[in-house]
Amino acid sequence: MKRIVKYSAIILFSSLLGGLALSTDFNIDSQQTNVVYAAKKKANLNSNKSIEKYLKKQNKSLKVLEVNGTYTEKGNYTMHITLDAKDNGMNNAKNQVIMAVKALNKKSVKNFSNIGISVKADMTDGDKGYAIKSDWNPEFINSNDAKTIRLKNVEQRAKSWWQLEN
Repeated sequence: MKRIVKYSAIILFSSLLGGLALSTDFNIDSQQTNVVYAAKKKANLNSNKSIEKYLKKQNKSLKVLEVNGTYTEKGNYTMHITLDAKDNGMNNAKNQVIMAVKALNKKSVKNFSNIGISVKADMTDGDKGYAIKSDWNPEFINSNDAKTIRLKNVEQRAKSWWQLEN
């Protein structure tokens, strides 16, 4: 019985929306419509703050410590992202890099000439130290191959890769 009521409510609501859409008045002569679209602001990746904000919005699991870059000459921007793996091991550190690459893949990085991604982790002496340092080609990050990057092949996909020995 609950399903029937639920589906009836969905059908009724859908038909009301459909009727509303059909009654929307379009004035072709003046090329104006009564439909209002919300403009979606596109954030450009052209500052440390915009990149950090974008990465955090794309993936809440990314632990961004800092972003440093130069954004003076279009097509020759550089960025270096430092992430935090805490003390969760090398797989988590690699996973942070993968999440950053996949997040950047959703946005064009064609204005960049180099993208560095490093991961810091808690060391045995209590300080934070680098667990991974990597450089990436923007062409790879913009490609479909970046969407399929995995733990087993992340090292081979990077332009350069260094990791702390276990």
